[in-house]
Amino acid sequence: MDRKILLEKDIYNNIKIKELINNILKNIEVNKNILQEAIKRDTENGNAIELNKIKDIVKKYTNYKEILTAEDIKSQRVDGIGNIAVVYSGTPDIMVDMAIKAIITNNNIVFFPNLAWATTECMTTIFNESMKSIKYKVCIANEEIEELYKNQELFDVAVFIGDKYEYYKFKQKFKKDIIYNSYGSIQIYSDNDYFENILKQIDEYVYNNNLVSFYYENENIEEAIKKINEIAITDTVAIFTKNSKKAIEFIKNVKANKIFVNKYPFENYEFEFDEKKLLIKKQIITE
Repeated sequence: MDRKILLEKDIYNNIKIKELINNILKNIEVNKNILQEAIKRDTENGNAIELNKIKDIVKKYTNYKEILTAEDIKSQRVDGIGNIAVVYSGTPDIMVDMAIKAIITNNNIVFFPNLAWATTECMTTIFNESMKSIKYKVCIANEEIEELYKNQELFDVAVFIGDKYEYYKFKQKFKKDIIYNSYGSIQIYSDNDYFENILKQIDEYVYNNNLVSFYYENENIEEAIKKINEIAITDTVAIFTKNSKKAIEFIKNVKANKIFVNKYPFENYEFEFDEKKLLIKKQIITE
């Protein structure tokens, strides 16, 4: 890992950032054939990726609301955390979204994907070329996970996205602060064959989108809730039952951001991450 690139960053500039986002869209179009080839290679390895989805994520930032200004940084009331490591499955929409979030919060960012390396490398190049053309510098890179373990001192925080059991293993090796986001992992309780068709649809979506699912079928509801609540708060859980008492107990006691009751959970399933978590606010008190 090149330590130098994590030490160099331009002075925050809102105008250039807006120009940069437009440049990224242009460079995606210019490099469409190369990007499509990368997507094809990753798709052949079982990674479902859509070019239009990548474009749509960038487009939503073309008129983003500023949450940080040059004056904030100058006065040191608010600033980016610094150097951020992102450990995730490799899904390109996460990479694109987190890269832009890092830029608008004045952070360097390095990705450590498990999958979809071809698309991730292609998008990293597009981001860096887009910055070079307007002479704006923020570190956006991708590396192997072992590089993160060997160079922990270079990072201020890690963002771990995905399966909470893998997150637990990661915590044993990475000794700095970690922000956990369980997107890409779903916990499902089911006790009735009536919902078989919905469960098959869930399995198909999970397989096609490189997600992780955990099933608790015909288990004691208290035990299932206890397992779901282990380690960290879950992003998405679902219960499929005709027993209203079980459903009420599940809703009352499970720790999750979204709870689906007898309903398909992937209708509008998108990665969500509050960029304010990448900022540090300082209360400066003087005489």
